[in-house]
Amino acid sequence: MIFRNARVAIVLLCGAALAGCNAGNGGNGDGSTRLTAEAPTDTELAAYSASHPYPTTQPSQEIKVAAIASPDRNQIKLYNFSNHPFSEVDVWVNGSWLQHIRGLPANGSVIIKATDLYNAFGKNFAGQKEPVSRVQLKTSTGFYDVMGPVAQ
Repeated sequence: MIFRNARVAIVLLCGAALAGCNAGNGGNGDGSTRLTAEAPTDTELAAYSASHPYPTTQPSQEIKVAAIASPDRNQIKLYNFSNHPFSEVDVWVNGSWLQHIRGLPANGSVIIKATDLYNAFGKNFAGQKEPVSRVQLKTSTGFYDVMGPVAQ
């Protein structure tokens, strides 16, 4: 079967891959339960970005999260200065590049790798010369601007 739309093909591949991951999440065969998921593949990251458009709502500035960009390391570190953890977060960079993270702990931090940021066309942020100028978070409770980013 030939797909005329590459975006549809990527979304279908991602769905099939995720369905396979969920089916194997019950245990390791040794009686233990698997506590962590395997890292998503480049194809899955690109498919997620292609299937999640940039939010149309106005971002709020009501959260205490800051972003520090390290261009030499190709990463962005998010710091949560609040006592409230965030789960299932879409991290938007410059309004085009997306990475989904499982959580941002209260009074904690996470690192977003430039190699894990993709746009809707399947392009990777690490290969771009674009500096990080805006970081935003989309959660189940809203869409937010973070403080910064500050270059390190």
